[in-house]
Amino acid sequence: MDAEAVKAEFWVLCQDFTQSWAADTDTRDWEPFLLAILRFCQQNEASHTVLVACFEQILTGDKRVPLEAVEFCMHTLRWNEIYSLTARLIREATNPRVQSSLSHVLNSFDPEWEDRDLYPYYSIGE
Repeated sequence: MDAEAVKAEFWVLCQDFTQSWAADTDTRDWEPFLLAILRFCQQNEASHTVLVACFEQILTGDKRVPLEAVEFCMHTLRWNEIYSLTARLIREATNPRVQSSLSHVLNSFDPEWEDRDLYPYYSIGE
């Protein structure tokens, strides 16, 4: 799959998740969409740089996708580039709400991530 195809598919998966997230308040309703994003990333490791750029666009607000997508995926993927960018964005943020939201992303890198129990995938075992 070439870079453009990877990006296009990633954004389709994110759009599906975003629509589910907007319609449902229960994480179990959106978890299948998050798993689809995670599995897509795992299956396309050769496109790591492209996928990192996509997650960066979510973190910087260039693409409107709930941060839960980044949190869920980074709990498994733990990509250093995303951790470093998130830490930098927190340091540079002047809005406490932005800092708080981004801190949830950083927390997802922890093996004992407190929100993992919201998702059966993580609470049952990966």
